[in-house]
Amino acid sequence: MKKNLLKKILIVSGSIFLLLATVLAVHIYLVTRPKAVDANMFAMARIDFKQDINQEDVVKITNWFNKQTGIQQFKCSPENKNAVFTFFPSKVDATKTVETFAKEMHYNAVRFLPTKADLMKGCPMALK
Repeated sequence: MKKNLLKKILIVSGSIFLLLATVLAVHIYLVTRPKAVDANMFAMARIDFKQDINQEDVVKITNWFNKQTGIQQFKCSPENKNAVFTFFPSKVDATKTVETFAKEMHYNAVRFLPTKADLMKGCPMALK
């Protein structure tokens, strides 16, 4: 009788383990697969300024970005000489926006793009 009970416990435990492993595999697949850009998806980009900026510059820069279509939020830090903005990729190309900004506003600014080494230090999803 003890052998039958032990056998049933092992079969039930193995079945539960197999079921949970399958659920985990399906979840990982669904979360990590590439997603098509849709109208509700937004992304974040960073601009690095190669010059000093002051509070007056921050106001001008913020006003310029707030007038752009597809920019959701914009924050600028004169101390760090950078800015961060969220945007809708279906409406805006962040690199072109930064290039247009630098040309129109006459700032020495470039979009920050992390290196592969930077990506390896962060989220493993960034490698996709």
